[in-house]
Amino acid sequence: MSRNPFINLKDLYLEIKPNYCCNDDCFFCDFQDKKGLKAMTFQEIKTNIDYFYSNYQTRGIVFSGGEPTVRSDFIDVLIHIKTLEIPTLYLHTNAIMFSNLDFANRSLKYVSKVLVGFHAHNSKLYNTISTLNNFKKKILGIRNILECGLPLRTNTVINRLNLRFLPNIAKVLSNIGVKRALLTFPFIIGRTKSNFKRVIPTDLDLVKIYLEKTIKIFQNNQIITTLQGFPPCVTKGYPDLKEIWNERILIDVEHQLENYLLLFNHAIGPFLYCRYCKLDYQCTDKEERSGYD
Repeated sequence: MSRNPFINLKDLYLEIKPNYCCNDDCFFCDFQDKKGLKAMTFQEIKTNIDYFYSNYQTRGIVFSGGEPTVRSDFIDVLIHIKTLEIPTLYLHTNAIMFSNLDFANRSLKYVSKVLVGFHAHNSKLYNTISTLNNFKKKILGIRNILECGLPLRTNTVINRLNLRFLPNIAKVLSNIGVKRALLTFPFIIGRTKSNFKRVIPTDLDLVKIYLEKTIKIFQNNQIITTLQGFPPCVTKGYPDLKEIWNERILIDVEHQLENYLLLFNHAIGPFLYCRYCKLDYQCTDKEERSGYD
């Protein structure tokens, strides 16, 4: 095992990516290049949870992926986490499986809160982004999660295909009854880095325009909004909306026990876009970017 002796692991969150396979196919997915990796076994998941909980008093579990709900042992994993009485289980999902109300009722009683990826306002745009016809299932899944009474937040990854439709997305979420929303500028890692020109909006003035319209709709509907990953020049007018990530240990099939990736927010870095910006030479926000790009 290898471990950084300068990092205090006590009371950190543990994020588990038990598999990278998914029942959706978003073209901007950071982890497309990892979909072929084998999934963690139930025993591997259990061993990692037990290890970090017993040794470092894990504050909470973030269960993400890939899409964790496609696992046949998904509910078994939730039950095991519940037996340990870990305070928080935060599920990251696309909500498609929760379109089945029976599945939603059997599984969500073990979950504390949910983050749902939501990147399109209708089936036409959804099928352009994903190629799979899951829009109606996603909407129904979100409704079922809300019906179960769980705190739910959506995450919209801004890209070239949906930028102009961000206000429409905000209106749909408002009509569904969502009360918390996260807007994310793409992280330039994995396939997104090699697919930069197709994924990343490069007209930042246009990004500012649609971001302002979208935030206004959210605020008018009392939807709590946060922002992450944006270059600081885009979000200057919204200092109070910055997303704050809990530092956490990242576990997947390649990184287990103390062979981990640490401090997920630092590992990604919010301003990676700035490395590619043509206006970098005249940037006035370099002090704020310090340490990230």
